[in-house]
This record gives sequence, structure tokens and C-alpha cells, in this order.
Amino acid sequence: MAVDACGLPIHFSVTGGEVHDCKEAPKLVAELPKGDYIVADRGYDSEALRLQIKDKGAVPVIPRKKNSTRGNDEMDWCLYKYRHLVENVFARLKHFRAIATRYDKLKRNFLVQMALIHHQFESIHPFYDGNGRTGRIINILYLVKTGLLDSPVLYLSRYINQTKTEYYQRLQRVRDDKGWQGWLIYMLKGIEITASQTITLVEAIKDLLQQQKHTIRNQFKFYSQDLINNIFHHPYTKVQFLERDICVSRATATRYLDALADYGILEKHKLGRENYYLNRELVELLFNIP
Repeated sequence: MAVDACGLPIHFSVTGGEVHDCKEAPKLVAELPKGDYIVADRGYDSEALRLQIKDKGAVPVIPRKKNSTRGNDEMDWCLYKYRHLVENVFARLKHFRAIATRYDKLKRNFLVQMALIHHQFESIHPFYDGNGRTGRIINILYLVKTGLLDSPVLYLSRYINQTKTEYYQRLQRVRDDKGWQGWLIYMLKGIEITASQTITLVEAIKDLLQQQKHTIRNQFKFYSQDLINNIFHHPYTKVQFLERDICVSRATATRYLDALADYGILEKHKLGRENYYLNRELVELLFNIP
């Protein structure tokens, strides 16, 4: 790695871990722009390298090893202090690698990473259709994979659809002007809003479940927790579903569902040859998110 006097990288070379610095150094030096001094540590102690640097019109500032017979009398130790600029670059690279490869397992890093993944997927646009839906599914799967969500319940589709103009503007600004800050703030705001809405919805569903649970327990002898789970597993249920979940005959399942529909807990709808039993209050909660 070579940096300029301000510590900004200007050239690098990737080698195997077994390759000595001095073997790669001539190629690196040959690529460097003209300068007054080239500073390197003892790993680059080579007379051939010093001659190459002098041929480029620069002064080599490289200390000789302790066992050298020539010593370091001509060494400019003040200039050698600038060697830390290279170390600073590697420190920053390790810092960014920790974020990119999730070594720093912090919630904020995972959320930022999700926003970056979403933008990258939208930019690649790999499918003829359905890229938006797929990208939003990837958001959730990533948060589940990293442990930020126990189950996939944070859907950003509503937020993105409600702010579609800003969504596409932010995407394009990253491509045109590297507007990453605006994009990240937009996505993080969406996560905050959606998380708040989801918590409110989950709590409302929990309250409704308890309410209907008490009603069914008080009004019907066939109450069971499996029955409650069945009518809340989806916004609707069918006779076949109840048969499977509470292990009763088709006639018994039909009788139970009809009784709940007559009482007003469910709504019965016939579609073709099948009857569907809709949990109306649950549907209203799902379709009336603020």
C-alpha cells in the first residue's frame, strides 16, 4: 500500500501472505508518481530498492535492519515518522471491513447494511418483473438472518408505496451524486415508522385474541386454545383447516364454525362449493393500519 503526504491511498498491490515485502516493492514503486521522498519501514530494506527510488528522483527514507553493517547514520528519523500514514490507511480499511463483513455486530450496522443491500438489488434489477417485491422481501430475510427480528413481521412495502416519489428520487441521487446519507436516513426513517406501526398492530391483535378467547370460552363448550389459534392463524379459516388443527370430523368442524358465525365472531362466505369463515375484526385491524 502506498499513500501520499496527506495519507490518501494512491496505489496498492495484493500478494500472497508468504510473499516478502521486498519482492513486491519494485512493482509498487514503479507505479508511483514523482515525489521528493519515499518512506518505508525495515521490511523494505533493500539496496536495489533504494537505487530504484533514487532513479525516480526521490530520496529513500528506509531504515536498515539492526544487523546491517552500514547503519542508519544518514537516516532522517523525522521524515520516517510519516510512516504511520500507511498504518492509518490499514486501520481504516479494517474498520470498514468490520462493518462490511459484520464483525461489528451492532444493530445500527445491520440496519445500514440492509439499506445498502436494498439499493444494490434495485440497481442490479435482475428480473423482468417483481424486483420491488423481491427487494422488500430480502430486507426482511436479512433482518431475520442477522437476529434483529425473530420472525418476518416488519414489512416496508406500505412505507415505500406511500412515499414512492421520494423513494425513487433517493435511489437516483445515490447513482447521480452519491447521495448515500439521504438514502440511509430515508430507509432508517421507514424502519422506525413501520416498526412503530407493527408494534401497535401486534398489540391490537393480541387484545382482540384475548377478547375473542374469553367470549368463546364463556359462550361455547367446544372452546380450545387450538381453536383460537386456528381463527387467528389467517384472517379466514375453512372446515378443512379446523379439522386438521383440532382433530375433529368434518361435521363437527362445520358445526363449530357455523356456531361462531351465528354468534358474530366469524362471517360465513360461500365461494364456489366451499365456505370461508372470515374473522372480520382481525381483517379490519390488518387493513386499517394508520
